[in-house]
Amino acid sequence: VFLIPLDQIHPDPEQPRKSLQAMDGMVDANSQEALAELAADIADQGLHHPITVMEFEPGGRYLIVMGERRWRAFKINQARGVPGSDAIPAFIRQDLSSAKLRLAQLSENLHRSDLSEIEIANFIKDVLEEFPDLQKQELAKLLKRNSQWISRILALIDPRWAHIVDSGVISYAALLEQYRALPEHKQAELYRRATSEQRSLTSGDIRQAREQA
Repeated sequence: VFLIPLDQIHPDPEQPRKSLQAMDGMVDANSQEALAELAADIADQGLHHPITVMEFEPGGRYLIVMGERRWRAFKINQARGVPGSDAIPAFIRQDLSSAKLRLAQLSENLHRSDLSEIEIANFIKDVLEEFPDLQKQELAKLLKRNSQWISRILALIDPRWAHIVDSGVISYAALLEQYRALPEHKQAELYRRATSEQRSLTSGDIRQAREQA
């Protein structure tokens, strides 16, 4: 574990969690509140788990592999003048290929419930496009999931269902899978009802439509 100054560390713009990208005060309110709570906890209890970085520029510039929230919490404490917040404990990994780096980031974020399935889907799509030799089955194994899970997640960004997802009628993969199994006329009926009532569909809506089919 190395103690690295905060200003030598940079977040990875390609990491899956997009809600934390901005460093100009534009982080959404919920994320900012959660970061403030984490910062307070670190100030009180200390950092329990070092972050993980990799050197990307000779002379000591580092890219965050895992632990961006902890680094941001340290930045908050640094701004508040909390002692010991100018540098953060970190593991330095230089053994990660580009594919392994992306999968390590996604694997860590999958353990956090506030990472949206849309973010997961877009990240998996980018990984598969960047590394075309990587098969869905292999990716699923590395993430300790099954290939059906990969397919369900990717359906969220399938153009065929864009009108359903982009409108907010459905926002998670398991519900979309149930919706896709309905006859087309039932799908259209549910979509019209949800948009006219300006709400999202529920599993109860789909169960009722299936029973009436």
